[in-house]
Amino acid sequence: YEHDPRVQKAREEAAAEKARVKAAREAAIQAEKDQRNAVQEAALAAQRQADAAADAEKQAKAEERAASKRDKEKARSALKKARKEMRALASEAHWSSRAADIELVAAALSLERLTELQATMAADDTQAADAALADALKAVMA
Repeated sequence: YEHDPRVQKAREEAAAEKARVKAAREAAIQAEKDQRNAVQEAALAAQRQADAAADAEKQAKAEERAASKRDKEKARSALKKARKEMRALASEAHWSSRAADIELVAAALSLERLTELQATMAADDTQAADAALADALKAVMA
């Protein structure tokens, strides 16, 4: 019975079928693992991409804040320089009698108005300069 070729063939077929089923099961398990890994990799890639986008946005905002800070510092420095130049004008002989008014105007006016007033006062037209200083003083007092 053991040596009967039909029995041996049936055993070999059963073993082959068993091996084929086992291989199919292992292939299915491996395919499921591969699919799970692919999903995880896709999720990680999406997360990395989102993190990179968030970092880029954060960097852009930081650069914008830094640029804004530099611009504010530049404006502050220009205003400080303009005020200093106005005080220098107040020390000139022609404007020494109005030094207090010039100090007040220098402390209160915006950079643009201060620059305009300074240009007018530096010109040789004293009437226009007196009128401009009076207008600026009115604007400050109002």
